[in-house]
Amino acid sequence: MIPEPYNKWPVVMSRNKAAQLLGIDRKTLAKNKQLLDRCSEVIGDKPKIVRDRLLRELKII
Repeated sequence: MIPEPYNKWPVVMSRNKAAQLLGIDRKTLAKNKQLLDRCSEVIGDKPKIVRDRLLRELKII
């Protein structure tokens, strides 16, 4: 079960949107390539962040 503020986040989002929702600069998120690789899935031609994977990596769920 996803905690209250996070359940309204989009299930699949861009890296910029993920950084905005986390309240950090997009360049700061881009520096952590290992985290992005574990949380990302390529949809079309662009990598997208999967909400559940991101929250698991951050140990929120």
